[in-house]
This record gives sequence, structure tokens and C-alpha cells, in this order.
Amino acid sequence: MNVKEVRTWYDFKENASILEFTEDFKGNETEKFDYILLEEKIEKIEVAKRYLKPNGIILLFFQNRFGIRYFAGDKKNDKAFETICSENSDLLSKKEIEQILQNQGFQNYKFFYPLPNYENTNVIFSDDYLPDYTDTKLLYHAVYHENTALVFQELQALKQLTKVGEFPFFANSYIVEVNPSTQPKFVSFNHSRKKEFQLVTKIYKDFVVKEMANDSAKEHILNMQNYIQELQNHEINIIDKAENDKIVSRFVQDKTLFQKVIEMIKNKEIQMACQQIEDWYNFIKNKFAGERTNELNQNMTDKNELSSRLTIVKNAYIDLVLENVFVENHEFVFFDQEWCFENLPLEFILYRAINNLYIYNFEIEEIFSKEDCLKKFDLCEFVDLFEEIEKNIQIRIVDAEYTKTSGEMIVIEDVKFLYDERNSLLEMREELWNSNQKMEFMIGEQKQQIAEKDKYIEKLEAYEKEKDSKIENLQETLGLIKVDNEKKQEYIECLEEYKQVKEKENQELNSTIQKLNEIIKVKDHEIENYENMRAVKLTKKLRGLKE
Repeated sequence: MNVKEVRTWYDFKENASILEFTEDFKGNETEKFDYILLEEKIEKIEVAKRYLKPNGIILLFFQNRFGIRYFAGDKKNDKAFETICSENSDLLSKKEIEQILQNQGFQNYKFFYPLPNYENTNVIFSDDYLPDYTDTKLLYHAVYHENTALVFQELQALKQLTKVGEFPFFANSYIVEVNPSTQPKFVSFNHSRKKEFQLVTKIYKDFVVKEMANDSAKEHILNMQNYIQELQNHEINIIDKAENDKIVSRFVQDKTLFQKVIEMIKNKEIQMACQQIEDWYNFIKNKFAGERTNELNQNMTDKNELSSRLTIVKNAYIDLVLENVFVENHEFVFFDQEWCFENLPLEFILYRAINNLYIYNFEIEEIFSKEDCLKKFDLCEFVDLFEEIEKNIQIRIVDAEYTKTSGEMIVIEDVKFLYDERNSLLEMREELWNSNQKMEFMIGEQKQQIAEKDKYIEKLEAYEKEKDSKIENLQETLGLIKVDNEKKQEYIECLEEYKQVKEKENQELNSTIQKLNEIIKVKDHEIENYENMRAVKLTKKLRGLKE
């Protein structure tokens, strides 16, 4: 950031003397300056302060050695993470800068935090105005050196660090005001716009100023002043007012309706968030529905077949979105109204408000998806049309050259594309994780099967051993049986011989018995004959006696 760029936001005194202190500066120490600008070379501050007027101011510009972009993978001098890991880094942290300033006798200083860095600045925060994690200004164009290999999404990481209060430590750059005077506590630029639309917004303690970044933007400021009057004519409460060639507003400390809706969604208060959106949109619709026209702006689209289902109005103030409205005493209060286009649908403003919720806070998609939100408000069939309208508006406003690669720096122009890529990678990682889980489950099953198989093999081996033992026992038994069989055979043979002998003896005995029976018969016959003869004799005697 050179002096010319610093002048667009820093309130230098009129006719002040300014020195850009460089290594080759050779001045006369009797020559003093109101302001000295010193970039990176803090070791030169001791010399530089010799040229500072009493109560003069030094502006220091530093890259933070612990800037979030280095953690994300940005390479400085082709050495990845050199600034983070090296004790001899040529960059400094916030505490190191503070220590050096105190050692040089400077006790009064103020830190500013330019994003993405002081060389390519879109927005500047300060300790008096640190960002909320829902702040839309945290969605900046991230800038990296060539050959950078990103390891995570810088913007998402910084949002989370902001949420836990670590934004100052991880900011990519610092601008330090030594001996600070009254300066804005917040500054934003429109470097991505065409010159005729570039403005600078400065927030002070009690008020906000929006002014031209260059003379080409004067017509744009005048248009904004006209919009303020037209909106007030529609009985819309707007805190902006025209003041010469500036837009001046009172500073409101409260959160915007945009931030409140985001917090409701993150707290899973979906119904309440939708009701807030509905109340806001009905308020706008009631103010403008009476100015309905019949055709869409032909410069935007040729899809007039949808016009009958849309509330097309003559003047569409497309900045009446959630991030540009507060709620005070139950009433909507608007600010920062830059754009008005003819013959556009009021539903486009509703779509734009919803779309911005998800552009600036990707993480709410997991709680309440954009698709479900669009369904809730019956916008799904018009998405293609509204995207075409938004694209044409951006073509009219944005400087195409700003987002192109320049020198050694790379500007990441489409953060949503990165987020979509991140989501794709997360889906791939989830699929891989699921595959790994399935693989681990299969491996677990295989291990279990192998363990069971090992147990089965052990049992089988034990069975084989038991079988072998049984076979051995069986063989021994068979051997004994064989011996017994041989003995049995011998016994049978002996028995057969015995049977033959017994049979022969039985035959001989039977023959003897038969012979004895015949002898007995003969003897019986002889006895019978003897008895008969004796009987005859006795009879004769008896007869004789009788006679």
C-alpha cells in the first residue's frame, strides 16, 4: 500500500509533509515530517524517528509471520511455512512488533488489520472495531504467492478464529499507527468494482461516512443520494443522509437483521429465522407492490414467461437486503442503499437476501439448507432466472481485470467455487471413510474368520493327533485281535480234532451200547425162558400134589 492508496482512507492533515522511508533515503536530520511511512523494516524505526516532527505520526506496514494464509499453505520465497517455523523469520508477530515499539520508547500506538493484507486491501478492521464471525466483510478475495498448495479454506478458518477471539493474532497483515490521532476504526473499499462505482466506507466512533474513492464515482454518489430521498418517499426509515459529496449515517451498535437470522439458524431456531425473513419481505412488498409493471428488464433476461408469477416493480432497490437493515423499536431501519434497477421482481430481492446468507456463511447449509430455505419461500422455480439477473448485475459493476492473476500474486476470485470444491472433497473423504469403514469391517470379519479358522485348524490338528493315537491303539488292538484270531483258529482246529475223536468215541460207544443191548436182549430172552421153564416145573409140582 503506497501513499496514494493510504490517502484513500487515512485522514492526513491538510498540507502535511509525508515521508515514505526507504533504505536508500538520505535526508537531512534537520528536515522533519508530519508523517513517516515505513514498510516491514522495523529495524529502521530508530533512524526514521529522527525525521519525525514532535507529535508526528509513523505508519508501519507489516505482514504477520503467523498470518492465517501461511497456515493455509501460502509460500513466501518458495519456502512453505518458513514464516511460521523459523526462529529467524524476516516477518514479525503482533507481540514482537509491540515489544520493539516499547523498546524504542513508543507507548502509544494503534493496530489496524487489513484484509486480505496491506498490499491488497479490501477492508481494514481495528481494535476498536473487530469483526463478528458473521461479518460479511470476512469474505474477502484471498491472495497467495505462486505455487501455493492450499491445505484448508482460509476464510472459513478465520471465521472460526474470529468466533473465539483470535482474529488479531492470525490476521495476515498489520498497519500500526504510532502516536495515533482520531482515525476511522473501520474502513472498507470496493477495489473489485469498476472505477465509476468505487467507494470508501469509514466508520468512526459515532458516525459512518461513505465517499468517492476517485472522481469517476461522483455520479454514483449522486445516485445514492437520490435513492435516499426516493426511499424516504416510500415511508422507509433510512439512517443515511446526503452531505456534500458524501453519504453520512449515524453509527448503530446493534447487530444487523442478517446477523440475527444467521445466529437463529445456527441455534437451530429455523422457524423463528424464517419468520424474521417473512416479516422483512412483507414490509418491502407492501411498500412497492403498488408499482407493479408487466415486463422484466430486457437488459437482464428474455424469460418473460415467468413474469406473470412475479411481482415486477418499476424501481427495484436490490440493496434492501438483510445485511443492510437493523431492527430498532420493532421497526426496520435501512442503510447503505447503492443500487436500483428498473423492472425487476421483488422476489429477486428476497432471493438475493437468502442467497447472501449462504454465500457469507457456508456452514449453515448443514443446519438449514439453501434449497429448503428457497422452497420455504416458493423461489425454486425462479433460481435460474435470478442467477442470470445477478450475473448481469455483476458484469455491469465488477472490474474484470481485478480478479485476474497479476505478477507473482494469485487472486482467488470465486470463494463459493472453493467451498463447493471443499464440499466435493469432503464428500469424497466421507465416501473414502465409509469405504475404509467397510474395508475395516471386512478386514475385521476376515480376521475373525481367520481366527476361527486358526481355532478350527488347532482343533483339527488335535483331532488328527487324537486320530493318530486312536489309529495306533487300533493297530495295537488289531494286532492283539490277529493274535487272538490265530489262537482261536488253533483252538478251532483242536476242537475239530476233538470233535472227530469224540465222534469216533461216540460211534464206538454206540456200537458197544448196541452190542450190550443185544446181549441184554439175549439175556432177557434166556431169563424169560428160564422163568417159563421154572414156572412149568412149579406147575407140575403143584399138579402133582393135587393129584
